[in-house]
This record gives sequence, structure tokens and C-alpha cells, in this order.
Amino acid sequence: MVMRKLYSIILVTASALLLSSCVKDPAAIADDNDGTVIEDGVRFTATYALPEAPRSTFTSGVLGWEAGDCIAICDGTNVATVTLAAGDITGGGATASFTVTGIDPAAAAYYAVYPASVAAATAGEFVSGGEIRLLNAGVAQDGKNSFWSVAKTTTTALSFKNAGALIVIETTNPAISYLTFDGDNREVLASNPTVNPDDGTLTAGSGTARQIRSALEGGKAYICFEPQTMMNGFVIRCYDSGDNYLGFYDSFKYDSDSFRRSLAFERNHYYPVSSFDTDFVAKAATLPGFVDLGLPSGLQWAGANIGTTDPATAGTFFAWGEINPKPTAYYFYGIRSDETPYVYPYRHGTNNASLSANKYGSGTLATLEAIDDAATMNYGPGYKMPTYDDFVELRANTLCVQIDGSTATYNGNTGVAGVLLYKAKESEGQKDTYSSYTGLQADGSVTGSKTGLTYSVSSDAHIFLPVRGYMQKAAVNSPAKYGYYPSSTYFGKTGDKEPYTDNVSGIHVLRLAVSGTKVSPNHNVGMIGYWGYSVRAVKVVD
Repeated sequence: MVMRKLYSIILVTASALLLSSCVKDPAAIADDNDGTVIEDGVRFTATYALPEAPRSTFTSGVLGWEAGDCIAICDGTNVATVTLAAGDITGGGATASFTVTGIDPAAAAYYAVYPASVAAATAGEFVSGGEIRLLNAGVAQDGKNSFWSVAKTTTTALSFKNAGALIVIETTNPAISYLTFDGDNREVLASNPTVNPDDGTLTAGSGTARQIRSALEGGKAYICFEPQTMMNGFVIRCYDSGDNYLGFYDSFKYDSDSFRRSLAFERNHYYPVSSFDTDFVAKAATLPGFVDLGLPSGLQWAGANIGTTDPATAGTFFAWGEINPKPTAYYFYGIRSDETPYVYPYRHGTNNASLSANKYGSGTLATLEAIDDAATMNYGPGYKMPTYDDFVELRANTLCVQIDGSTATYNGNTGVAGVLLYKAKESEGQKDTYSSYTGLQADGSVTGSKTGLTYSVSSDAHIFLPVRGYMQKAAVNSPAKYGYYPSSTYFGKTGDKEPYTDNVSGIHVLRLAVSGTKVSPNHNVGMIGYWGYSVRAVKVVD
């Protein structure tokens, strides 16, 4: 996987303070008889100011007005909008002067929102009980349209405040056209909130938007969401102009000094992404071939593990529900206080029962979400980790040949045990499945016991799952004895098993166990989620 540095900043909550002054439009025309204004207009001058000091060094980035920014003003009865033109902006974006018509210059108070695209069309929806309603704020907006800036005044001055958390991402990758931002614990990012324009505080509404999209403009993207603590950080997925997936940024990070999982985004603070040392992870440049094994679901299985195109190698080790590989220099456990040394909490838990309290486990989600699926995030949409049911289907529709690495080898890989899964053949109502074969040859070719038909590595559809061990602590354990292939299914959610008492251990895996010349597969085994496993992806075919 290719890693590129993300140069960016995070600006959080109550972010861009906009200072404005309001005077009557000198172009307004008064009737000579009674002075009634027949063409009303109010002229505003708006400037940006930076938010409160960040929690770490502020490295770059000054926000300013741009042509196309749209502001809405409500006088309590009428709503009007103005779109800034290049001529309205001075000082390199620091100041914007504009006239708004269609509102009452003598109004007792003005309410304002930027951008206007998040405002309702009528005053009754725009303002309620002195609060501004940001209907569907931040959802599927591009560019700076995700700002939640509001203001209220009873005089001639407007003071805009951002009610949401603002992330500004700057990247030098020219291929990235837009981003999608996901909180990593099913957080509600936008919920039709209302905002107190006096202090910018936000009250959540009833919406459930958990993803926000933002386009890149000049190498920058802006994402705004409700202030909150994200238990597992965030994931940003990147796409080009043709909607092709390019890779991701993941705030979950390992380093030699600390571990970062929970992130608190507070009002009126910003946080440089450089403080997270977050890298861009490009999707795999070369994918293994995917094999049609004639399965009823139509799923195709990868010919090799994630991180390699060689069917006989381990590939990359992932903990369950993590999308970045574990560094081999660090321990794969560390969530238990009774184990030494204590190194890192698991992404989805900090103690034995925390997986249940998180988004996976008893009473919550049964299957990994896309942002936690190593196959989806490293290969792209349309690829996923297999579920428990996918493993059941695989076993029921393939002929499983045991390869001990000595008597028989796969592609000449002496010493590498595993199972060779052929697309099952049928003859006279009989189908070769499981281990119903005879005449094992040195290259893994066999004869089906039920059909009498020949299976050849060189000509018949198959995949090979090698026994390559698993990562526990800082080393590969049992590389010649066990192989574990995790599903995306929480143990006990399907099949005939109950959830483990230790909920962090509750993931379904396909286990390969070597004993002499036998390699026994079992697809109904539960294992510990925070160890490292090879991952075999499947491709969803429409």
C-alpha cells in the first residue's frame, strides 16, 4: 500500500468568526411625500477572524470569502439571499461588502446564515423561538457549503459564528476530486439542528446523517459537523472526478509514544491534522485475480490475501475491524491490563467487554461496516470481507483438498500447508464437496469420489488458502500449524454459537489446523478480534 503525507488542518466548532457591520443602503429611494422606502436595501460588510487557539501548533490556513459564497438574511418576516461576486471581495478574501434587498431596513433584528443553501425558504422555517434552523446542514454539500455560520443583531453589527465542527483538508494529490467523511462510531454528523445565534451553540435535531461529502477547491476541502466525541476517530474516503475510489485517510494511528482512538471535537477550536500524523493510504495498485467458483450467491473469491498477489503467502495482517495493517514491531494485543507489556488499546475496545458497549457486539451490529472492512477500504467499493454465511456457502459448494506442503504442494511451495478449494463438479446427481476425493497428486490434482471426475490445478477453477499463522504480540505465531481467515461477522450473531463472555473475542473465522498430513478446515470458530489475521476478500458481482 502506498502512503502519502496529508498536509491539512482541522478547524473545530464555532470556527470562523465573521464580523460584519450593517448600514442602510444609500441607493434606497424614498417617496418625496411621506418618506416611505419603496426600494429597500441593507448593505453589509463582513470580515473573517480566526477561532480560538488550537490544541496544537497552528501550521497554516487562513479562511476568507470567495466568489460564489451565498448568505441569507432574515428580518423576522422576509428571507433574502445574496451571492458574492468577485467585485464584492477585497483584502484577499478578508472583507466582503454586499447589499441585500427584499428585507426591512427598520427590522428589530436580523438573522443571518452562511451558506444560504442550508437555510429554509420561509421565515417561519428559518427562525423559530429566536433560534436559526439549519435544516439538513452539512449533508451532501460541496466545498464551503458545509459551513454552519449564523448571526443575529439588533443594531448595525452582525457577528457570525460557526456552530459546527469544521475540518479543512489540504492535499497536494491532484487526482482527488472529492471526499466523504465518516465518523467511526456511527455518530450523527448532521441532524437538522437549531442554533442560538447569540452564542453559536447548537441543539441537535432528529436527523441521522452519518456521512458528509465535500469537493476539493484549490486543493482544499471543507467538512462541517456537529461538535462531539468520536469514540473511534474518523475515516475520509477519496474519489476522483469519475467517482473512482482512490484510497483513504484514517485518524486511527499507531506510533511509538502513544495511541490515539477517541477524538473530542469542541466548539471554537481547530486541530491541525499534522498533529495526528495522518497519512493517505492508496487503494491496492494491483488486485489479485478473482475466481468464479460457481457459488449460488455469485460471489467471486480472491486468489490471494490482501497485501499480496501470491496465493501461497500470508499478505498483510489486520486486526478485526481495522483497515490499516498492524505494525509488526508492536504487540497485537494490549487491551488487557493483566498482560505485559501494555501497549495499545484495540480500535473497537479498551477492555474485555468494551466491544459489546461499542458498535459491534451483543445487541448492536452483526457485520462490519464498510469503513471497518479491510477489503472494502483497501480494494474499493464492490469488495468486502466474507461473512460467516459466505464461508458456509464456500464450504458447501467446493471440493476441499488438503495440501500438507510435503506429500502435495501448491505451485511447488514446499513446506506451505493449506487447503485447495476447487469449484465442485456434478455428475448423475452427485456433487463433489467437502473432502470427497481420491488419488491426490503431488500438485494437488485429485479425482472426485462422488463423480469420478478429475480436478486439475492447471485447468479447473480453484483458490488456495495457505496456513501462515497469525499475529500475536510482535511475532507470527504457529505459521506451520494454524491459519485463520476472519469473516466480517460477529461471533454469535449467526450460526449456532452464542456470543463469547469476552465480547472482544467474538469474531467468526475459518480456521485451518495442521496435524501431520491433515489440514482440517472449520468455518464455525470464534477468535480474538485484536490479534492479526490474513484477510481473503470477495467480490460482489451484480
